[in-house]
Amino acid sequence: MSSFLLPYQLKNRNVFRIAHGNRTETSTLLIQIEKEGFTGLGEAAHVPYYGISVEQSVRQIQEAWKELYPLVGEGFEPFWEKANALMNGNHFALCMLDLAHHDWQSKKNGKSLGENLGVHLSKTPISSYTIGIDSAKAMAEVMEGSDFPVFKIKLGSDDDESLIKALREKSGKPFRIDVNGGWSLEYAIKMLPVLREIGGVEFLEQPLAKGVIKENGQIKKVTELPLFADETCMFKEDVRKVAPYFDGINIKLSKCGGITPALEMIQEARELGLQIMLGCMTESSAGISAMAHIAALVDFVDMDGANMITNDPVDGVEIKAGVAEFKKRNGHGGLIKDEFLKEGIITL
Repeated sequence: MSSFLLPYQLKNRNVFRIAHGNRTETSTLLIQIEKEGFTGLGEAAHVPYYGISVEQSVRQIQEAWKELYPLVGEGFEPFWEKANALMNGNHFALCMLDLAHHDWQSKKNGKSLGENLGVHLSKTPISSYTIGIDSAKAMAEVMEGSDFPVFKIKLGSDDDESLIKALREKSGKPFRIDVNGGWSLEYAIKMLPVLREIGGVEFLEQPLAKGVIKENGQIKKVTELPLFADETCMFKEDVRKVAPYFDGINIKLSKCGGITPALEMIQEARELGLQIMLGCMTESSAGISAMAHIAALVDFVDMDGANMITNDPVDGVEIKAGVAEFKKRNGHGGLIKDEFLKEGIITL
């Protein structure tokens, strides 16, 4: 089969609510590169709050493919740089292309993706499981039904104080608090004693809006809780900008444009003394498999995206009780299931 794109609607296991809004499904786009008898699989879930549609990505990749395809196998940086120029700011499309290229090159080299990059998979951190905003009862039920050892709790509603206290009564597991920019500076400072009181909070992620950067320094001054930047730190050039005001960054492959820039961000963050988390969107096992192969390079991981859907089109790395179980395959190990190849294919 030649190279192709496959648009697909992922169905959420539960309604997923964060400060940005809520959704029951997520549009994703898969790409499979074929060259010299090897294939490479990439993905980017097109979450709506970034304003990039699957249709846009399909169109841009189709238009650029004749220029990109000859660069497959000619080095990660040259391929990524050309793709970056052609995708014109579309980090979702760029991520898909880069993941597929890494998968393809690893297979050609007869290695797993992690092995091809010199990553020791045995050092992969435990993943958290994300609990979207809902009633305390509904959130507690999701927690009780999960065997993950740590939870990422989404906040950013009007009753966060009572909500987080109620959740702590239901679980003694560690919490990672993610606000997705849903707090004001005043409310964030008000919530710090609450988070200290409930205990077991590992860090606070993106308390203020994306464009608000320096004000996070005021939060950092009055808490020992590590402060992580997510939406505020999308690309490599953002790492140095946020470093004075945060303790760590959350890198997402689909946010920064793939593995190639993520590795550069990891290196720069280490040089600046920042902690690093590798996060995901609600996505299939294609994206999760790729990120799992570099997860050992960071301090924290949140790679539960495929666990949160009911119709995963890809067989790949599985996250069980927070532990990544890798396939004994070259590349990242993700393969599109046969039944999902019957319709919707867009040949490149």
